Parts: sequence; C-alpha cells; structure tokens
Amino acid sequence: MAALKAAQFPATIELEIESAPAKITEDELRQNITLVSSFSTKYTQANSSNRTQNLALGMQKLNGAIVDAGAKFSFNDYIGPRTPELGWLKAPTIVGGVKFEDDYGGGICQVSTTLYNAVARANMQIDQRKRHSIPSTYVDHGLDAAVAYGTTDFAFTNTSDYPIYIFAHINKDSKTITVEVYGRALENGQKLDLISKEVETYDPAETIVQLDTTLGPDETVETVTARKGYKVEVYKNTYDKDGNLLNSEKIYTDTYKAVQGITSVGINVYNSMFPSTSGPLAQ
Repeated sequence: MAALKAAQFPATIELEIESAPAKITEDELRQNITLVSSFSTKYTQANSSNRTQNLALGMQKLNGAIVDAGAKFSFNDYIGPRTPELGWLKAPTIVGGVKFEDDYGGGICQVSTTLYNAVARANMQIDQRKRHSIPSTYVDHGLDAAVAYGTTDFAFTNTSDYPIYIFAHINKDSKTITVEVYGRALENGQKLDLISKEVETYDPAETIVQLDTTLGPDETVETVTARKGYKVEVYKNTYDKDGNLLNSEKIYTDTYKAVQGITSVGINVYNSMFPSTSGPLAQ
C-alpha cells in the first residue's frame, strides 16, 4: 500500500485471502432444489409476429426470477411497464371487455397465465389473480390470470421455507412457452394440479345490426364478435407420489359473461335487411 500511496509503479501487492463457509452448500442445494412444477401454453401460427415477440420478451424478463421464502412476487412490478421504449410491440388486447384492439404488450397475459399455473401447482399462496373478460384460447376456462400495468396484477407469496427459482423459456418451433418452478419438493412427493369444470353456459343475445354511413354501401363489418358465456369451478387436486388422488378442493368459481355481437353495415345492406314501408333510407 505504501508503494501505491507514493505512486511507485510498477509495484507488487500481496493480497490476503480469507476463506468463509458457503451460506448454502452443494449438498443443501441437491436436497432442496428440485423441479416442483412446470406448465406450458401454446400460441398459434395465426398469432401476429408482434405478439410472439412480446411473449419472448416477457419470458426473457421472467426467466431467472428468485422469490425468497416468505417473499411476495408482483408480476407487474417484476416485468415492468409495457411501453415501446422498453421493447414492447402492439398486438391484440381486450378493450372494454368485449373486443380486441392492438396495444403495446399484447400477449403478456399468456405469460402471467403460464406463471400462475406453474406457481399454483407449486403450492404458492395466490394473492392476486383475475380472470379475463373474454376466455383465453390457450388455457382452460378459469385458469387464466389477466394483467394490465397499473390496474390489474398477478401476485403470489412463497409460503415454502426455501427460495424458489423460476425458469421461463419460449420454443418457437413448437410454439410453446413454459414456466418451471424449482425449490423444495412438496411433502411426501405429492403433486398438485388445477382442474376446471364447466358448470353452465350462456348464449349471447341476438346480434345487433347497425347502420354505419362511413362504410361503403355494400360493406359489412363485424364490430364485436358474439361470444358464449361460461361459469366454471376450479379445483385443486392433490396426488400422492404414485399419482393417486388424495384430495380435491374447490378453490374458486369464475363467470365469463356472454358478449352480444354487433355488426355494422353500409346503407344498401341495411336497406335490404330492414326494408321500410316508406321506402329505403336515402343514400
């Protein structure tokens, strides 16, 4: 150090190395870190390239997350806002609870849904989870987890006595995203699963046909797609290490309202559908 202070270069510095015991040993890791649960969802060829890019970005941000024992994980806090400055692209998102429009981060709910299903099967405590207004196509009804930055979050608490490690990846060949949860195995080698049971369906009201003078005279546009509604019950099933069912517990009920369709038509189409006794509407 004297040579350094005197600016005498070159100089030789001798460092003292002090050994310290590891906080977590290799044996502890082997005993406590195992694949507790895994869940995958698929996306389709019909999905836009923007949506696929958003999936990849979301999985990249999620990959490697560590949640300590007793800690709470917020999806929105961890992933952050979905803005163009942060690399998010425009893709379909649900608007007004009835239709899809492009917005930044479209598709991120598939990431939160896949995470939800993985951590629920790892027996984490689910603190915040909300269904979509329109059922998702990539998971059974009642097993989705909607997110919207600033308004709707998905959150859970690691109620185990050991950290969990989250690995997330996308396979563009199989068009699959997968979330794996590593941590301490469930008691006695048990496994958990979530089962959705559809108990009621609701037909939408008759589609509304409305005149839109901004359309061409013979043009027809489906403004809102008619959709059935569903009531589902979700059960948490517990199995022993041999796959035998030990317990089935209903944990919640979700209801998706039916959506009434709206079709917008031009003047000629409208007149042909609704002929007036006093003559057609003026063109």
